[in-house]
Amino acid sequence: MARVVLGESRFKARRRKRRILLASSVCTVLLVVVGGSIFLARAAFLRITMIVVSGASVVPPDAIQALVQQDIAGTYLFAYPKANILLYPKNNIKRQLFTQFPTLKDVDVHAINFHTLDVAVVERQPVALWCADASSSPCFLLDTDGLVYAPAPSYSGDAYKKYVGGASGALPWQYLTQEEFHALSALVDAVAKKESAETVTSITVDANNDVHLVFGSGPDASMGPGFTLLFALHDDTGKIFERFTLALTSTPFTVHQLADFEYLDLRFGDKLYYKLK
Repeated sequence: MARVVLGESRFKARRRKRRILLASSVCTVLLVVVGGSIFLARAAFLRITMIVVSGASVVPPDAIQALVQQDIAGTYLFAYPKANILLYPKNNIKRQLFTQFPTLKDVDVHAINFHTLDVAVVERQPVALWCADASSSPCFLLDTDGLVYAPAPSYSGDAYKKYVGGASGALPWQYLTQEEFHALSALVDAVAKKESAETVTSITVDANNDVHLVFGSGPDASMGPGFTLLFALHDDTGKIFERFTLALTSTPFTVHQLADFEYLDLRFGDKLYYKLK
């Protein structure tokens, strides 16, 4: 049986040529677009040549500049430079700054012009110290939100109130919740102001969420603890302060100095318990 191979029809041939032409056109357009974008990305007028740092005092500005310079080095996909003002890795820069410098509370990175990158930072302000125990050294800085974020300078021991105890972690880490720390620190400040003759030496929150507010005796707190105020962490701070104020007007406290007492316990509502030394 004989076999005859028919030639390609003109219609099919024209359709195949159109497909080839279309594919060639698409490839050409893609090459032009990609090539043009690479050329534009590498243009000198879009390259970051200056990094301006503002707001840094504890963290050296040149250290921030060096980290940013490191982040914008290199390319994406071996073609697009990270130093391009339109392509620089903004989120990665912020993430790296927070990781490397826990002292930073906020970071804003934005372009000032086609050549200049502005890095505006806000540093955490210490309000207290955290220590593993009352005698431990070194201690760490606590900010207004109760975040433990950096080692404390050795000379800062007497400059801040000292919070003691609790599980620690890699810096930065949260000592109590923000709400708990705000309420506790405000109450501690109010009590300390009320009894300005005594010096607060430490504030400890134990495993039962009971707070031990320890005062030194007189102006020289190194003479040892003179008085401990006990209260529950989650009790209403306004009521705690009210009960403390009322206790000071009662007979035992009007005839004795605060340093004469071992403790005053405010954990049982309107029933106050105290012990003289």
